[in-house]
Amino acid sequence: MTTPSPALSRRLLSRVLGLPNDASPEQIEAATPRLLIQLLRRLAAADETEAPALRKEIADLESSSTHFIASQESDTASAEKVRRQKLLGALLGAGLTLAVLVAYAAGFRVVKLELEKGAAVADPAQLVLVGRLPSATLRVLDEDREELLLKVPAEG
Repeated sequence: MTTPSPALSRRLLSRVLGLPNDASPEQIEAATPRLLIQLLRRLAAADETEAPALRKEIADLESSSTHFIASQESDTASAEKVRRQKLLGALLGAGLTLAVLVAYAAGFRVVKLELEKGAAVADPAQLVLVGRLPSATLRVLDEDREELLLKVPAEG
């Protein structure tokens, strides 16, 4: 439902109601009935020449106060909607961050594989050790020294 545009500006309405220029919509809502009652009393006692002007004043006062009260309610509803959207965004961001941290802790990581040209050897390699090591053991580890690929006695 759209409210009609106000006949009185907020500043003029506040002045008519005897309120400060920066009066809140709650203050306007509280002061409007008092003035309306006074205007209705004057309308009941008015003659034919004064009655149309009083009716217009009453209509202007009602439409203006209704407009400013409704605009405050819509502003409040908009602010509440923005607050809920911010909260939802913060919760989604925190949830995504938590999911990434759990995945990282579980061992899932982004790794870039680099193939080195010298790593692939077509011909078998040969390692020759010369020396007096009667109880030596040959151990072949992977590149990161984390996995033992071969363990044999170094004899002959």
